[in-house]
Formats: sequence, C-alpha cells, structure tokens
Amino acid sequence: MINISCFYRVIVVLVLLGVIVVLVLFDNSYAQSLEWKSTPIGAAKGEYTWKGATLVISGSSAGLNIKDADEVYFVSFTKENADFEVVARVVAFDAPKGAYAGIMVRADHSPQASSAATWYTNDKPGVGWMYRLSIQPANSWPRVNFGGIELQQPAPIWLKFVRVGRSFAAFRSRDGKLWAPMSNASGGGFDINGPMQVGFFVSSGNPHVRVTATFDSIEITRPRMTYQTTWVGNSCGYRWFDGHVSNGASAMWVAPDGTVYTSSYWDEAGRPVTSYKNGKVARALPVGTPQTADGGITGDERYIYVAWVDRILRLDPSKPDFAPLPLTLSINLMDKTTNTSVVAGMASNGKKLYVSDARDNVVRVVNVEPVQTLHQAVAANDGITLAPGPVELPRGEARLAPAVVYQTQRTGEGIRYLLPGFEADKSYTIRVHTVDYLQGAEKNEQRQIQIRGKSFHVAKLAGGPMKALVLDFTDWKADKNGRIDFTWTAPRSAPGVCAIEVLDGSGKRLLGINCGGPAVEGFLGETQEDVHRAFAVERPGAMVFDKRGDLWIVQRGCDHPGTPMPKHPAAIKCYSPDGKFTGRAITDVSNPRALAYDAAKDELIVGENAPDFNVRFYGALDSQPKLVRTFGEKGGIYAGTNPGLIHDPTRGGYARFAGITGVGKDASGHLYVAGGFQGTDLRAFKPDGTLDWMLYSNVFVSTYDVDPASDGEDVYATYNHIKLDFNKPLGQHQTYVSYNYDIRRFGEPKRASSSQAILRRLGPQKQLVMYTSGQGTIGDVLIFRYQGELAIPCGSITTDGNFWIDSNGNGKVDAGEVTKHEGRITWATALVVDSKGDLWLAHPGTGGSFMRRYFFKGLNEHGVPIYKCEPGVGYEDIPFPEEGAKTSAWGMSVRFDYDADRDVLIAMYPAVPRKGESDTSAPQYFFARYDNWLKGNRTPTWKVKAFDPITHPQYFLVEVNPYPYRGYMGLQYVGDYVFLAYIFGEVHVFDANTGQLVDILFPGPEVGGHSAWEDAAMGLRAFKRKNGEYLVFTENSGWGGKNNVFRWRPPKAKK
Repeated sequence: MINISCFYRVIVVLVLLGVIVVLVLFDNSYAQSLEWKSTPIGAAKGEYTWKGATLVISGSSAGLNIKDADEVYFVSFTKENADFEVVARVVAFDAPKGAYAGIMVRADHSPQASSAATWYTNDKPGVGWMYRLSIQPANSWPRVNFGGIELQQPAPIWLKFVRVGRSFAAFRSRDGKLWAPMSNASGGGFDINGPMQVGFFVSSGNPHVRVTATFDSIEITRPRMTYQTTWVGNSCGYRWFDGHVSNGASAMWVAPDGTVYTSSYWDEAGRPVTSYKNGKVARALPVGTPQTADGGITGDERYIYVAWVDRILRLDPSKPDFAPLPLTLSINLMDKTTNTSVVAGMASNGKKLYVSDARDNVVRVVNVEPVQTLHQAVAANDGITLAPGPVELPRGEARLAPAVVYQTQRTGEGIRYLLPGFEADKSYTIRVHTVDYLQGAEKNEQRQIQIRGKSFHVAKLAGGPMKALVLDFTDWKADKNGRIDFTWTAPRSAPGVCAIEVLDGSGKRLLGINCGGPAVEGFLGETQEDVHRAFAVERPGAMVFDKRGDLWIVQRGCDHPGTPMPKHPAAIKCYSPDGKFTGRAITDVSNPRALAYDAAKDELIVGENAPDFNVRFYGALDSQPKLVRTFGEKGGIYAGTNPGLIHDPTRGGYARFAGITGVGKDASGHLYVAGGFQGTDLRAFKPDGTLDWMLYSNVFVSTYDVDPASDGEDVYATYNHIKLDFNKPLGQHQTYVSYNYDIRRFGEPKRASSSQAILRRLGPQKQLVMYTSGQGTIGDVLIFRYQGELAIPCGSITTDGNFWIDSNGNGKVDAGEVTKHEGRITWATALVVDSKGDLWLAHPGTGGSFMRRYFFKGLNEHGVPIYKCEPGVGYEDIPFPEEGAKTSAWGMSVRFDYDADRDVLIAMYPAVPRKGESDTSAPQYFFARYDNWLKGNRTPTWKVKAFDPITHPQYFLVEVNPYPYRGYMGLQYVGDYVFLAYIFGEVHVFDANTGQLVDILFPGPEVGGHSAWEDAAMGLRAFKRKNGEYLVFTENSGWGGKNNVFRWRPPKAKK
C-alpha cells in the first residue's frame, strides 16, 4: 500500500530525462487550486499502470543528463519548499545493461533544471545517485555529480531518497528496515528552492529499447531518519554549499575586499587552498593536495600565487575556474630529501613575483605573465617536468649547455618546435640536450625516444639516470619558408627535451631554447623565472612589498615556536627590488612567522610566534622602523591563570593566539590572524579589536571522546576541547574551548598523527586522564593528565619497549622514570581503558591472539595514573576465547571492548587460521559476548561466526569485493548496544543482548550523505546520555576535517 502523508496526495505521470516518471505531488487541496502545465521536451516514450499498490513503468529514452540537458515530457505545478523522504522497492527491472530505474526529484520543465535521483541498475547489478545543480557551487564542488557501487545480489532492492535543506542523501536496503548508503559517497547538493516534482523513472539509455520496472511499497513522507547527523571539530560540516575549513593554514594572504586566502600542506578532501569571507568558506581554489609548508600563498591586485608541489600556480580570482597558469622555476620546489617545499614566503609587486628559497638561501624573481614560446602543442599530456635534484654533467663534454638547462624538460608523447627565421632549404645541425630523471631508467626498455625515425635510450647512452646527454643531428633542412620543424616522439613515460640548439656549418649557435626552463646564457626561456635577478638572503622567510616598492623579508630566527636560536637571530630586513639591502631592519623580534603591510597606515604587520604569540605593528618604515603597538595578549593562549583557553575575558578575550602563520588587513581595517599548532585557527577582528568571526579545523585522523563527568556536552580530541549545545541548530552547536598542549614546556608534540582520545575520570578526585593511540594500528599509547585545560604528558607504552610513568609530575621524561618493557607488544589493533582505569591492548599474533590487561594502581600525589610493566604484578595476558591460543591471525586485526562495571567482554577475533602471505582467502571472525569475563567465564552469551554478505541475511549490505572484515575498525560497547565502524563510513549497531544488527548509521542528508573511509584503528567513540540518546563519534578527515556525530535513539527510547 502507498503511504502518503496529509500533504502528499496527488499522483500523475510524466516523461523525464528521456525517462518515464510517475510524479507524486504535494498537498491535495493546494494542488487542486493550481493550473497544471505540461511541456513536451525531448522524444521519450512510455506508459505506466497503477493498481493502488504496484506501479509498473515501461519506456524508452536516450538516458540521464545527456550533454547537461534532459529529454522530458514534463508536468509541473508550483509548490513551496519542503523537506521530504521517498521510499520504494524496485520489485523487478526487465532491462539490459546501462538502464536505470528509481526515484527522481526535479525543479521544473526546463532541460537543464536542477534535479537529483537515486536508482537501481541491472548493470552488474548496482545502485547509484546523481544530482545536477542550477549553478556551480562557490566551494568548487561539481555542479553535476554521481556515484554508486556494485551489489552482491540483484533486485528486489529498496531505495530511499531524503532531502533536508540544501542537501540530500540516498540509501539502499533489502528489507526496508535496515538502510545502508550507496558507498561512502551517497548524496550531494540540492538547490531546488521553489516548486519541485517527485517521481519514479525508467531510463533505457537507448531510444529504440524499451525497459520495464515494477515498484511497490511506495511511501512519501516527511523525513523519518532514526538518527540525526551532526559534526564536531570543524566550523563547517561539509554541508554541500558550506564547504569546510581546510585541514591547515600554513600561510595566508588577505585581499583588500576582505577575502582571506589560506594554504595548507595537506587537506584530505583535496581543498588545501581555500578562501574565506565574512566568516564563511568563499571559494576553494583548483589546487590539489599536497601543497606547501610555509609561505605558500600571496597575491596582488590581479592574481593569487600558490606554491604547489614543485612549482607555483598563478590564479585569477576574476575567472570562474581561476584560469590556473603554472609558473615553473629553474629548480624543483620540492626538496626530495625532506619531502617539503623550499618556499618560505612570496610577494608580488604586480609585475614580478619574489620567492623565498629557504633551502638555497636565495630569493628568486619570477615574471608573472606568460612567456611566448616556439613550442607547438601536440599531445594532451604535454607539460614541463622538473629534475628531482642536481643533474650530473659528464666531464670533458664540450657541447654541454649551462647546468640550469638540465633541471627542466619539456615532456609529452609528442614534442614539436617550429623554428622560424632560417634560410630556406638550407641544412643545419640540431643539438638536443636531454636527461632521464627516473631512477632505474637504464633497466626500463620502454624509456626510449625517437628522433628522425631512430630510437635512443637516454639513460643507457648517458650512463644512468640523472646524467646529461647531448645528441647532434646533422643535415636538418629548413622548409621553403625558412622554418625548421623539430619533432620528438616518445611513449608517455619517456624522458623529454631539456634544450634545443640550431647550429650553422661552423658550429655557431644560431638559436637556443631552454625547453621548459628560464632564459639563460643565450638560450631563450619558456618559463617566467629571471635567474639573473636572484639574490642571496640568509634564512629568507615571509616577505611583503610596501608602497615605496621596497621588499621586506623575514630572516627566520628559528623553525620551532618558542625555541629561539641565539646563533641565528631573527630580523626583518628591507631590500630594494634589485636585491640590495637598504640598511633598514627590525631586530626586536624573536620568531616572526608572518608578515603583511597596511598601506593606509604605512605599517608592517608582524606575526610574532614566540614567546609573545601576538601581532606587532611597525611604523617609520622609510627611516628607522620602530614598534608602535601590539595586538593580542602577551603569551597568547598560555596567558593567565587558565592557560589553553581560546577565550578568556580577563586575559585578552579572543585575542589569544598560538602558532601564528598568517596576518593581514583589508581595506576596511579588519585584522586577520591565522594559526593553530594543529589544524586551522582563523580569526577576524573589527577595527576596534573585537572579534568579528572565527573559523577552525581542529582534527585530522582524530576521534573525539566525551568527558564522563559531562552528559555529552564536553568532548576532547587529542589537542582540543569543544563544548556541544544540543539545543542549538546545526552550525551553531559547538564552541571551541581550548587548545590543550603547552608547546613551550613540552616541545614538539608526539601525538600529531594520533587517531583517538579516550577520556576517563580516575581515582577519588576523579582526575581527568586522556589516552591516545596511533592511526592504522594502536602504535604508541600516550597518557596525559589534565591540569585545567592543559593535557600534561604523564606516561607512555611504546612499541620500542620503553615504559614511562611521570613519577615527579613535571610532564617530562627524566632519568629513572623509564623501564625497559621486556614483554613489549609491537603490533596492537585495539586499545581499551575501562571505567576502573585498567588499560587493555589487543594483539593478533600468528601463534594466537591475546589481550593484555595493565592493572591500574591508582594515582600518585601529582595525579599521574600508575601502571607497571612486570608480568603478573603490572599486567596479565589473556588469550582471546576458545580459538585464541591456537588460531593464527596473520594479516588480521582483532577488536574488543570491556565493561568493568558489568564484567562483560565484547570481542571480534579470528575464527579460521591464516596461513601467511600466500593465503588470499577472506579472513573470518567470531563476534561474541562473554559475561563474567574476569570471573573466568569463557562460554559466550551469543556468538556469530564468519560474516557472509551473501548467505547471512544481516550482512547483505556489504558490497562486491569488500575489504576483509578487518574493515571493521573502531568497536565500542555502551549501554545496551555495540557500535562497529565499517571501513566505508557506516556504523553498524548491534543489540548487545542478542548480537542482532538493529540499525545502520551513516552521514545523512544534513551533511550531503558523505563520509570518509573509517581507516583509523580506533576511529569510533560512543556515549550514552541521561535521556537515553546515544552519541556516536566517527573520524571523518576525508570529507571535511571533522568527526561525524550521530545522535541516535534506539526504538524503545524514542519519544
């Protein structure tokens, strides 16, 4: 039977997208008052039958989204916005491969109308979704997008489409009760803001082929999700039109109109370069990950410049696509020994771009406009490649070009130069300079090039890779127009051309071209660097031009916040554009990291990173610069009686900074400060110094946990504390409270890549203690005790066998505090800290899997939890039940959780031995509950063996060719349920009393139905609130640098 709520009542039929559509309209009384309008668009044909419970649609059509337009016969009416849910079962689909049947939502009858759909296809079989927006989103997400995945079994299959606000999510099911996504991408944007039509479609993909689909169990209602999806750790939740705050802000440039551009070394969602305005994400720039470390972005009145991998990109914000233009320098900007960029700062005066090369201690000068070349584009993969390091020049070779020539080369499957200005029909010698940059190239027979029909293996002829080779070709004739046509053909992976020379009969160079490189010593250039303008600067960093045209350059004093180097004092020095030091300098700085210029006041703005952590303003730039004022609390976030607070009304308010990486002012006088030791911390201040807005991205491969003393409102990740307000709407529900690590006292943090925080209240005083782990495996376990808002290091169990407990409470590893752990575990796949403080590790071994339990011995006088590493006294090893002592867990992971208050163990452990690397069979597991575990019981209350997605009805949701069940990552037992994070982003919820799957959680329509892979070993935490609601946190770095937060109520707890 069809279930239509009181505002969804009328059903009509239309042809859509070359698709037959049954349209469900809204609100019977409202619909009757409208004039219906039908407009035939396209040539789709079809028919349908409706028998009150079963809908059969037959039709032929050209297909979905053909050249960004639809062929439709359309029927529409006007209806205001509404959130809704459509559910239906595809009973059968009689169709060849390439045909689709499903649910569609559409704005109007125009061919390019906004639309969204979810479907089933017989092709393999599979399910999928798509959307088409009316305009390109500013955050650079695709205007048209689609996705899907192959299934184990064909129809019948249930489909569900849920729209909430400006996003939608699509789901699939076999029983209409348990719903799973269409893989970790399962929805997107929705910009239908007025009338909409909701219906069912078939698409044959061929106007001469007819297909038939049968639907039943149709329900059209308001959204009925069993949970709400929210997020924590990022100001923006990656709702489709909101974007997200990038994973970091290594550098910043502010445009006069208040647009803030930031650059990050990495962003898991592929948006390392982003712009912000008025407290929102403005536009993501078309620059992929990875990016650069320091000083990687700047701009001028026309362009934005971004250091990207081995080169610089020039971007034009006035263009919809930013019109990216590579600016290739004479060197590879990626230092292969450190795998970081050599760029530490950039500045443009509108004509020239100046680049700080921190490795070679030089400032390079680059023209910002393209260079005209004689190169003719031949292949789509034509480009410029830079050498990974210095090229070796053979001794005694008189024909060599300047060394810089061999650092770049023109590459592609076909390279052609048409060289004019020679005598018609006369013969010349072509000299070719080349080198193969690939290590091991001499062993690869495919790396050969062809010139004039002859093959050359460059690496072999040169004596190896990274060695220059010169080839001469005589009797190369110019054509009747006096042009020499030089062509070089090569497979995709072959080396390219570094330079070409045209020589006359006497060997005199008539023309030289540095292919892909700068102009140098008589060779014409193809890139913008002016190598003769470069000038030396010791430890160059951030830089900026003033209104006189002078260039101010930071001379870096140290690379680490809070640790100045007396041997290398910092300064900010002034140079003329030709590289001459003017004698003007600022020397009263310790660790200047960021630099900007306020033209209105003729002042330099300096981001001082330590020890003051504030912003400094310098005037009198035309004579002897002097400090005129500062902004921000001295000592930054560490100032006051409660260090770590982001906002302290008694010590600076919001002007408390940490790890400053960027400063800038706009034309209105707003000051912008970027920083954050981990992640992004971006703040805008009004001219009166009050906070205007703040954006942050606080987690990367990290998982939040709840302070047990709260009711879910206080959550902590490895570096920060956030307070949640469940009564506020999405986007306003979180407050960044504090940063928890004192980099001044404890040096570089050791948990930068940790994936999880486990919070416990221990001892009579309920000391807040945090335990952190690694990402893919547990790795080192680090222990921190909270002192106010700061997490003080107080213990560690490391894979190298060191066992440390901070006896004196100073947060540092001192002599006599470290014990060598003879029975160390080098491979652990689960970490548990129970409510009584015992610390458990799971070890899957080839001789059997076991769990190690370290006994909590209480707190010392400093609040440090005490553990020991002597067997029997400090810990015990317990085999996983039954098969644990004998089953080889080669290549597997084991998961478990233990509830000390109820003495219940939930475990996932090997069921079938693995034979080693040659064993390609899918791992098989037991998933079981054991009551009275520490009392000695080893008989399971329930146990499931060998999850099989084909034969076991509970596990039909696993896709074809799934990752082995080590794909189940984080596991936690809370209240009456067990929560398991699956690798594609789903959270499977099991009844802890029966082991039965009761629900599946996945990011819903509130966030566009997208989640990253759950590839962190402990990437899930769960908490039961007093009102019966469960909070489930899952790591989600790939789609927005955040945690997913599911607010779930089990059926019996729902109101």
